[in-house]
Amino acid sequence: MQDRTQPKPGASIPPDTLSKGKSNSSFLENKTSHRLQNPKNSNMFMISCYSISLSFQMMAIISTAYWAGLKLDQYFYLTYPLFSSLLALGAIVLRIYVLIRKITKM
Repeated sequence: MQDRTQPKPGASIPPDTLSKGKSNSSFLENKTSHRLQNPKNSNMFMISCYSISLSFQMMAIISTAYWAGLKLDQYFYLTYPLFSSLLALGAIVLRIYVLIRKITKM
């Protein structure tokens, strides 16, 4: 009897130890490679990555504008958050405008 020990994680399996017939790993590789080669799925992946990056940019810009507005409110000793409201609203309007311009150019 042959002693078949489990390979270490990350180690390659020699081809002679694989069972005869179709293995599960080759089935999964074929399915994954087919999914990546399909242009429709690739396009959807790129669009979703693009939209995720735009949403993070939007959060960063709005939060930075709000933070700058809070600092201006503190500098001028305002009790009403005038600058933080105006800068945050301006950042939202400007970002939506830029977003529409980028989408129409796609």
